[in-house]
Order: sequence, then structure tokens, then C-alpha cells
Amino acid sequence: MERLQRICKRITEDFYLWRWALLVLLVYGCVTQIVFGTICPFVVFSGFPCPACGLTRGVCAILTGHWKMAAAYNITAFLWLPALIWFCFMRYIAGKNKICWEPVFIVIAIITVIYYIYRMKACFPGNPPMCYHAKNVVTWLLHL
Repeated sequence: MERLQRICKRITEDFYLWRWALLVLLVYGCVTQIVFGTICPFVVFSGFPCPACGLTRGVCAILTGHWKMAAAYNITAFLWLPALIWFCFMRYIAGKNKICWEPVFIVIAIITVIYYIYRMKACFPGNPPMCYHAKNVVTWLLHL
């Protein structure tokens, strides 16, 4: 019981520490979803898919056992999900705040960008998430 209380305390402390950033992200997400039909800052600004496009759908597909669908959305979801689970386990359950997780996320981010470049050359424009969104800031500015 004491262990569960410590885990809940760590999670609560993080939410408290990041409360204003989380509130800003929530407001941003609601506004951009209504105005642009997406919350991705890259898509909102340029209309082009970002390196992370398809990651959320990919992770959801992995969690529901749809491996091929996950790979089609964004194959790097197979790297991000275990890394995030490991990070959350180490931070909240093991209670290790000072661990070297940054290099892991940097390597995965580099792999994600390399995969993005490949997808932009091989798959763009194509099926979602690799499609252009005409409703974006650059298009709006060009038509002023």
C-alpha cells in the first residue's frame, strides 16, 4: 500500500509541476483542432505531415494487437512505446529520477526523422497520415 502511495505521489507531483504547461497544451489542442482539424504544430503551420505523424495511431494499433496497421501508420511506434513504458516504469514505479533516458529518446528521434525522410520520398502524398492538409497557417498567410 505504501508503494502505491509513493507512485501516486510521484505522478501527482509531476502533474502539479507541469500543470500550466498541460493547461496551455489542452487549450492549444482544442483551438487548433477546431480551426485546423489537427493538433500537430507541424501540420498546423505547414500542412505537411511531421516525423511523428501516425505515432499515436500506431501505438493504439500496437496496444490493440494490430501489428500491420501499426507499421503502416508509423513503424517507429514499435520503438517509442517500449521506451515510454521503460521511462514511466523507472520514474514512477522504481522512483529513479536521475536516469540516462535522454540518449535513448535522442536515438529514437533520429531514427524517426530518418524514417520520415524515407516516407516523404516514397509515400507522400498518400494515405493518412502521409497527406497534405490545405488548411494551414502558411496557406492562410499566402492568401492575405
